[in-house]
Amino acid sequence: MIEKFINNFKKKHKDLEYLFTNGLCYQFTCILDKIFVGSIMYNDIDNHFAFLHNGKLYDITGVIDDTNFEHWDIYKLREPLNSSHITRNCIFLEW
Repeated sequence: MIEKFINNFKKKHKDLEYLFTNGLCYQFTCILDKIFVGSIMYNDIDNHFAFLHNGKLYDITGVIDDTNFEHWDIYKLREPLNSSHITRNCIFLEW
């Protein structure tokens, strides 16, 4: 169901995949989180957000295979300074 949503979403504009893989991955994860029940995940190695649902990770490209993700809330507790920078620069887009 999520993969079908992602594929239909990407068909709306040719640049959506590019946008949501180059700086707006958190915003796409929030879209999925509003529609489906799951968790926002973060990979601090790649600085990338994804959505966890029923044991699968998703981003705008579809199902992704990566073991370096952890729950965003846990990351914020473990790395408060870095997560505040990510929140300001990536989530609120304040450069």
